[in-house]
Amino acid sequence: MKKKIIAIVAVVLVVVLTCSLAACSKSMFDGSYKKEATSEQAKSSWDGIRVAFGIDSASLATASSDSEEIVKGWTGVKFTASDVYSSAYSYNGEAREYSQNVKSEGSFLFDGSAMAVSGAVNTKNKRGDKSNEANLNAGIYIKEDVLYTGLTIGDASLNVQFPADSDKDIAASAIKNKLGDVTDELSGIAINTIGNLVYQLTYSELMEYTGIKAYIDDSGKYNRIKYVFSADLIYDLYDTGYFGDDFQTAAKFGDCSIIIVTDKETNSFQGAKISYVFSYENDKDFSISVNSTASIENCSQIKASYPSNLKDYKNVKDISIGDVTNFLKALNW
Repeated sequence: MKKKIIAIVAVVLVVVLTCSLAACSKSMFDGSYKKEATSEQAKSSWDGIRVAFGIDSASLATASSDSEEIVKGWTGVKFTASDVYSSAYSYNGEAREYSQNVKSEGSFLFDGSAMAVSGAVNTKNKRGDKSNEANLNAGIYIKEDVLYTGLTIGDASLNVQFPADSDKDIAASAIKNKLGDVTDELSGIAINTIGNLVYQLTYSELMEYTGIKAYIDDSGKYNRIKYVFSADLIYDLYDTGYFGDDFQTAAKFGDCSIIIVTDKETNSFQGAKISYVFSYENDKDFSISVNSTASIENCSQIKASYPSNLKDYKNVKDISIGDVTNFLKALNW
C-alpha cells in the first residue's frame, strides 16, 4: 500500500510539474533587462532589424521588386497586437471623443501558402450630440490554396471562401479586394507598427533623443536588446498638434520600449516587441490614453488551429459585390 501511495503521489507531481511548465513557458522577449548594452551592441541590433526590413540603403538598392520576403531571412511571421486608444478634444467649439480597441493574433507564410489570423475591432466616435459604434470580428485563413474570410459585424456574419481559380473572375476579385480593405489591417498591424518605427529612425537619429536607454539580456540562445523610449520621442510619434509644452512633465508613462531579438550564433534577426503605454491631458480640453503592444517572431510553419466550419463558408461565386457592400455599411468607420 505504501508503495502504491508513493507511486500515485509521484504521478500527480509529474502532472502538476508538466502543467506548470506549460503554463510558464517563456516568450523569447522575456528577460532581465538590468545591464546596459554597449553602444556597439545597441547599434548592431538596431542596424540588424533595419536590414531585415530592407530599410538600409544597401538593401534598398539590391532588393528585388518581386520578392515575397517581408522580413529578410524569414519565411513567415507569428504575431500578436493589441491597441487600446482613446482621445477627447474640442474642434471649433465642438466636443469630440474617439476610442478604439483592436486585438489581433496569428501567423502567415510570406508566399501566401498558409495563414491563420483572427482579430476584433471596436470603435466609438462621438461628435457633439452624435455618436456611433462599430464592432468587428474577423478571421482570415489560407489552407490548401483556398482563402477563407470570416467577418462578424454585430449579429450579422459573412463567411466567404475563394478557391484558387476565383482570381480569374472579375466580380470575385472585386469582392476579395473589398474584404481585403477590412482584413489587411488585422493581419499587418504588428509588422507595420514595428516597421514604421525602425523605418523612420536610423540608430544615430534614435540616439539624438535625450534619455534613450538600451539594456541587454544575453541569456540562452538569444541576444535581446531593450530600447527604452524617452518622452520627446513619444511626443514626436504621437503629437497631432494638441500636445502642450508640458507634455514631457505632465504625461504619465508606462512601458514605452522596443525589444529586438537576435540569434547568438547567426546574429540574425528573430523577433521584436514594441510597447507604447502613456496618458496625457492638458488645459486645452485635450486628453489621450494609449496602451499599445505588438510583437513579431520568425515563423516557418502555421501551428494555429483552423475553424472547424471552413467547409461551410460560401463560395465567392454565390454572393455579389452588392451583398458585401451592404454588409460592410454597418461598420461606418
